[in-house]
Amino acid sequence: MFNRAIKTLLVEDNPGDARLVREALIEAKDAHFELTHFERLAPALKMLTDEEVDIVLLDLSLPDESGLKTLDRTHSAAPNVPIVVLTGLDDHELALRALQEGAQDYLVKGKVESDLLTRSIRYAIERAQILAARREGEEKYKSLSNELEKANIELKELSELKSRFVSMVSHEFRTPLTAIFAASDLLKRYSDRMTQDQKTARLDKIQKEIKHMIQLLDDILIIGRAEAGKFPFNPEHLNIKELIDEIIEEVKVTYSSEHKINFQFNGKEEKVHIDEKILRHIVTNILSNAVKYSPNDSTIHFNLNVNKTNIILVFKDEGIGIPPDEIKRLFEPFHRATNVGDVFGTGLGLAIVKQLVEPQGGTISEKSKNDQGLLIRYRRH
Repeated sequence: MFNRAIKTLLVEDNPGDARLVREALIEAKDAHFELTHFERLAPALKMLTDEEVDIVLLDLSLPDESGLKTLDRTHSAAPNVPIVVLTGLDDHELALRALQEGAQDYLVKGKVESDLLTRSIRYAIERAQILAARREGEEKYKSLSNELEKANIELKELSELKSRFVSMVSHEFRTPLTAIFAASDLLKRYSDRMTQDQKTARLDKIQKEIKHMIQLLDDILIIGRAEAGKFPFNPEHLNIKELIDEIIEEVKVTYSSEHKINFQFNGKEEKVHIDEKILRHIVTNILSNAVKYSPNDSTIHFNLNVNKTNIILVFKDEGIGIPPDEIKRLFEPFHRATNVGDVFGTGLGLAIVKQLVEPQGGTISEKSKNDQGLLIRYRRH
């Protein structure tokens, strides 16, 4: 049964019964036993905690514990070790209850013969091994079921994301392409009847829509590279205040904005080590959102705080805001709030910002200290 000695723990306070068990194990022909004997439960439990044991032969009536509680404490100390209960002739009912509580077998004291004892031990160990294997299998099955369930959820989310992506791309490309086709068709059919200003207006429309599509493609590429961890990080020593001023002017020109952008710089250092491309994407995306979703004559507040360890950007506008039940989805790719109406957008702007900020050890939250706007914080390099 074993290629080594079977490590056996005997817990029995009656010296005579303990001697009978010891003699029966010595006489065993098909196995060798290494016996440890205790008359009390406490030292036995300590051994079960400290050492590996193959089998426990347990008397349920001991000086420091009695009844089924003896079994319960022993089983709790070593759940995977099989227990054979030693019982008197008048303890038959107790022995049966012990089997129901997890004991593998029981032996009647005074009738412990070598063959009966070794057979009981062998069967107890084999049954315990079978039960342990079954429990392990059940745990693996449960774990696998949980991995499969998680995988199914992820596949469902991926499918939904793909559907949103296809729908968004189809819509966002169809609109500019339709405009381009209409403008180019007018030029083709009626160019000879148009004034130069009319031709220029159509060409400007075509260029604007092409820029729109290029921006959409750029956004998709950026978020894909950022999510894959492949967006390059190339910091330089730059004047961050001058760079922000430049970005603000670019946003105003791009969107023909009539908004007032109130930019405030707080810090002793204007030159910091920072990736210009990443900062441009972050600030441009957030200011663009603020411009698109705020009234033309409103003010956008932008505070930049630079200290020894962090760069903190706080944005606040007078726009339509985010419905409370949609805030948790604010940074999901392609998700747009239900209150955006017909304002152009892809739902990628804030997702891009999140993907660019977090790899630098930064955070982005939907509320600043004043419970409004966006707050971005990341460590200086």
